[in-house]
Amino acid sequence: MTNLERTLIEKIRHLPPEKQRDMLNYAETLEEPSDNKVKEVATIWDEIDRIAKEIPAEEQEEMPHDSSVNLDHYLYGAPKRAR
Repeated sequence: MTNLERTLIEKIRHLPPEKQRDMLNYAETLEEPSDNKVKEVATIWDEIDRIAKEIPAEEQEEMPHDSSVNLDHYLYGAPKRAR
């Protein structure tokens, strides 16, 4: 056992049981995932897709289809541009 391990154990030993449980929970979050336990992280595009799917169809129909061309119009009231 290393000095660091001994120091950690000694400090944790002096904590009340509920704090020891908190330390155990925290230590478990630090474990590196094993090959069969790899967490899948959603990309920003996955999040955008998820949010877009939550928009009701009738609201999607009311959304402008030229927003990329006329972004300044929709944000700031600038004159609309032709596509």
